[in-house]
Amino acid sequence: MTSHSSETLKRVSGWQLNALIIVSTVILTNVVVTLVDWLLLARVSSDTLKVSTLSGLIIATLVVSVTGKLRARIAAANQHQLELGIERAQSHLALAIESAQMIFWEFNLVSGEFYYDKSSLVRLGLPLDVAANTFTDWLALVHPDDHASFMQNFQAALAPGAPDFRFDYRMRQADDSWRWVHSRGRVKERDRQGIPVLAVGSTININQRKQAELALHTSEQRSQALSRLLRLVADNVPDMIWAKDLNKRYLFANKAICEQLLLAQDTDEPVGKNALFFAQRQRASHPDNPHWHTFGELCQDSDALTLTSGQAGQFDEFGNVCGQPLYLDVRKAPLTDEHGQVIGVVGTARDVTVERATQEKLRIAAAVLANSSEALVLSDANNHIIDVNPAYTRLTGYTLAEVAGKDPGILHSGKHDKAFYRNMWAQINATGSWQGEIWNRRKDGQIYAEWLTINTLYNDDASVHRRVALFSDITDKKRAQELVWTQANFDALTGLPNRRMFLNRLEHDLKKAHRGDFQLALMFIDLDHFKEINDTLGHDVGDALLRQAGARIAACARESDTVARIGGDEFMVIFAELAERSGIDRVAQHILASLAQPFELAPGPCCVSASIGITLYPSDATRLEDLMKTADQAMYVAKDAGRNRFSYFTRAT
Repeated sequence: MTSHSSETLKRVSGWQLNALIIVSTVILTNVVVTLVDWLLLARVSSDTLKVSTLSGLIIATLVVSVTGKLRARIAAANQHQLELGIERAQSHLALAIESAQMIFWEFNLVSGEFYYDKSSLVRLGLPLDVAANTFTDWLALVHPDDHASFMQNFQAALAPGAPDFRFDYRMRQADDSWRWVHSRGRVKERDRQGIPVLAVGSTININQRKQAELALHTSEQRSQALSRLLRLVADNVPDMIWAKDLNKRYLFANKAICEQLLLAQDTDEPVGKNALFFAQRQRASHPDNPHWHTFGELCQDSDALTLTSGQAGQFDEFGNVCGQPLYLDVRKAPLTDEHGQVIGVVGTARDVTVERATQEKLRIAAAVLANSSEALVLSDANNHIIDVNPAYTRLTGYTLAEVAGKDPGILHSGKHDKAFYRNMWAQINATGSWQGEIWNRRKDGQIYAEWLTINTLYNDDASVHRRVALFSDITDKKRAQELVWTQANFDALTGLPNRRMFLNRLEHDLKKAHRGDFQLALMFIDLDHFKEINDTLGHDVGDALLRQAGARIAACARESDTVARIGGDEFMVIFAELAERSGIDRVAQHILASLAQPFELAPGPCCVSASIGITLYPSDATRLEDLMKTADQAMYVAKDAGRNRFSYFTRAT
């Protein structure tokens, strides 16, 4: 049977269908019989119509019978399919309710009774024997912190026209833990006064969803806290930190790069912009200076290199910011997403402008010191040698390997006592520096003089960081100075102090005698007949005699006395801090006797004598010039008295 016939049978049922079948069958039978009779006999008789009508009724009865059986079978089949569909729908619904951990309930608001399938309590984690037969019993299972909100939402849903009751809350479980559920309900019936009498609804277990929401919320809070922490850290480090996308637009910028490089208003402004934007903005504010800000262009190549290599790299970048040069130590790496796809570049940069300037100064200083004629010693706070320059090795003979870690005192010559070094270090510790002349010893044992300058480098806490010593060899200079000094103060022939030194010492001793209330004696010695010997035997012989005479006079004096040749054949002796006059007499007699001995000269032995004049301080004179005059006068008195004798100054009466 076609679907069209089935639809027709569905619309026409019972006696209507039977009548339709009978009428249709009879008519159709009459038509067929009449047509056959006409074709065969060329006429239609009344008997033929009667036979055809009767035949139609018989056939119609059979058709009605068959149709009835067919309809019964179709109805039975449809009923079976319907029952199967209902059964499947109920099974699916039960499975969905069970999977959703849902129960349905009715609440009689008049009696307070609560109706639900108790076998479904396990879906909410409640024991099957829980006594929750009333609304009050159910409310007792609600978490105390959710009571107020639960009742507020429920009461609001009872009002006419109010929306459905919908609320998330926690219920006590069989193990006394708490599980989140969601109840939804509405008023189903009201009495004639509009008072609600019956509410229906459902409660579903949403604990997993709540736990997922809580986990998500916790994760979001943790992510936000981490983001705030990272922002706080990034904005409080001196280094610049940023991230860019593949179009070189900033995704992130910390406070340092905004302040030091981009001159952005805040850390949000760079997002979505590139470095060139800020460079052009700065140059626009100073159109007269095209080099006012040039960092926007110079950073592009390192971005491209980083993306091409796919690896982290270090770059030295430089440019002008606000008209001033800026040097950066830059580190960049590809920025990838969670799938490992490169989405940009991350970077950090440190301002090394000052460090570069310092390094340049140190490089120049190192070059200067390496090529300097002055020796350098660098020691630590414990006075252990860290470094020396080539000049140190040239001057001392020691290499760095030989002195590293040792005390600079390895050069001590032994010419200075402990007090010298104690005073030197006292000044270094007090002022941080010392300068002076010192004698040291080279590796080969040779002693030399050096001019030494010591300075101290301090840490920020004022503790010693390094000590720097610079010195130069002044041995030749010192010898030259000593030679000049010797020539200026000593007689070249006899080696005795000359007139200049004699006068300096006499002045010094007079002041000392005046302060101490001492006596002082001055002896003037003149060789007798020296001119004849010098003229007859020659100047070389005369010089030899003078050398020997000076040595003999010096041998007769004390170490504290000053013996000087003041010119020609004239000698003078200063007796400082004289205790008694008798000692002068003994010295004078000794000198006369010594000079009276023959002098062994080239031509042969030669004899001379001497005339000595003696004057006393303060009895004869107090001024230097006066003492010189009185001594000279006393000497001439001795000559006038026959020579080879001494005479004290006496005033004329």
